[in-house]
Amino acid sequence: MATPTASMRDRSGRWLLLATIGNLRLTKEVQGEIRLDRVTFLTASRFQRIQKRLGINRSELRKTLHLERLLKGDQPLAMIRHTGDDKNCLDPLLWQIRKETDVLSFSQLFYCRRDQMASLGLAGEAERGVNSHILLNLKAHTFTATQSKVGKANELTLDRRWKAFHRPFSFLRLVKIAQRRLPVKESWRRELLRAAQLIGKGINSSDLSSAFVWNMVALEVLLTRTNERQSETLPERVEALLGWISDWKTDGMTQRLTAAYQLRCRIVHDGLLNEVTASDVSFTDHILFNVLNNLMRHPKLFASKEHVIRFAELIAAEKLLGRKRTVRPKTLMYVKRRPA
Repeated sequence: MATPTASMRDRSGRWLLLATIGNLRLTKEVQGEIRLDRVTFLTASRFQRIQKRLGINRSELRKTLHLERLLKGDQPLAMIRHTGDDKNCLDPLLWQIRKETDVLSFSQLFYCRRDQMASLGLAGEAERGVNSHILLNLKAHTFTATQSKVGKANELTLDRRWKAFHRPFSFLRLVKIAQRRLPVKESWRRELLRAAQLIGKGINSSDLSSAFVWNMVALEVLLTRTNERQSETLPERVEALLGWISDWKTDGMTQRLTAAYQLRCRIVHDGLLNEVTASDVSFTDHILFNVLNNLMRHPKLFASKEHVIRFAELIAAEKLLGRKRTVRPKTLMYVKRRPA
């Protein structure tokens, strides 16, 4: 690791951190830039156009060889600013970048199939390569040599197609919530971002069991309180949001959600990682996409988790009493992806 210069060791006041991001491409359709919460993702060329506005001493920066390497062409960067005197800010700022990179990766949910998704991360942390194997037959004195690709070889491109897909759905609304341009309770804003981060973390993983567990934890973050009987409350609250669709009964979705929660428990408590299938991940992808889409399309109705829970209780009461359904708005949406 390079030793920081004296001026960096003495840093205080206003700071700006730039870090390279792997497997991301920002196009002119998004002006080469997208900001989530504290982190802005932008191209190197975009950064060079706005650096004066950021208060950067351009002549001083030209002396920095590291910056010259960083600012090549349309290389994607993450930028975060911080004000304070804490001299140990690097790790927390890198953590924030990783967190918001996961949130950006969440935008791939339903936008493309799992096998087409990119693994986003700080450059070097989402590497892809080739794994070599040799299988020896010790009796016949023969062998088989093979190679397989590891990691995700795809790139997420933020372009016209990406923008068009998200226009009717939740991700662009999540961006507004992150920036506090859509008013929701602050604790709910954090929970929505945390759920998106968890889903994105699963997308960035090539491991099915990790993707499944992060999906289930994201559902719990959105719909349950601590110390509740989640095996019961989770299906009930998903049903409040999606139980009106014809597939709910025909596909046995209550039973599938209960089974998914039981599988989550077997993984967490017994370490049975090999039980997760692609179908399990796909099912939770469908549930999460539609739950989040409806929550964020109705920020006034669902302004906090307590609002969501109260909504589910009213739906359950209507069902129990056999009354006409008046609580659930007609603007709820359900999107079903056809099997690949």
